[in-house]
Amino acid sequence: MTDAVSSGTGTKDNPWCLKTPPLSSDYTMHRDERDGVQVIRLHRRQDGVALRLALSR
Repeated sequence: MTDAVSSGTGTKDNPWCLKTPPLSSDYTMHRDERDGVQVIRLHRRQDGVALRLALSR
């Protein structure tokens, strides 16, 4: 990962690679769909914690 705060396009194959504001933690996010609902999947790199957030329009 570079020193940039974010990179990637947000797809599963090219997720957003992000850093927290103090640049102390790395995580990735990508758009996905589950059961017909758009979600964002968040994966924290240090410990492999994964979260799924539902998007509403």
